[in-house]
Amino acid sequence: MANSAADFGMFMHHLMTSMRKPVNCAIGFHSDSWSATILLDRFKSGKALIAELMKTSAQAKSFCYGTVRVDPDTRPKLVIFTINRRVPGMERRLKTSLHEAGFHNLGVAVEDGLVMDPFAMPTASSMSTASFTTTRIGA
Repeated sequence: MANSAADFGMFMHHLMTSMRKPVNCAIGFHSDSWSATILLDRFKSGKALIAELMKTSAQAKSFCYGTVRVDPDTRPKLVIFTINRRVPGMERRLKTSLHEAGFHNLGVAVEDGLVMDPFAMPTASSMSTASFTTTRIGA
C-alpha cells in the first residue's frame, strides 16, 4: 500500500476524500499472494494509475482498476471497491493492505460490463449481473 509515511498520509487523505465522492483506484497484486499495492487519485483515470503502478512497482503482477468509496453515514469503517475484474485471492490481499489504515470492513463489487451502483446493497436480480462481497477484516 504505502512505502513511506508520506505515501501512507496521501493514501489516508484519498480515503477520507472518498467519503464525499468516489476516488479512482488501481490495484496491483503481488506474486507473494499476501499483499497488494493500491494507488488512489481523484483526477487520474484507473488505466492511467495502472500505467503508473507498472512503472513504480516491479513486484505487482496482476492489475485491476475502478473506484473506491467510504460511506460515513451508514458504515464509516466499510471501504467499497468497484473494480473491473476479479483477481483470485483479492479480498485477502486487500484486507492485509487496508487493515493497517484502520478500515475493518471491505466490500468488493465487480462490474461485468454493466453499470452498477456501488453504494446500493445488492438484490437477488443484481447478483446475476455483478458480484458483491463484504468481509470483516481481522475476523
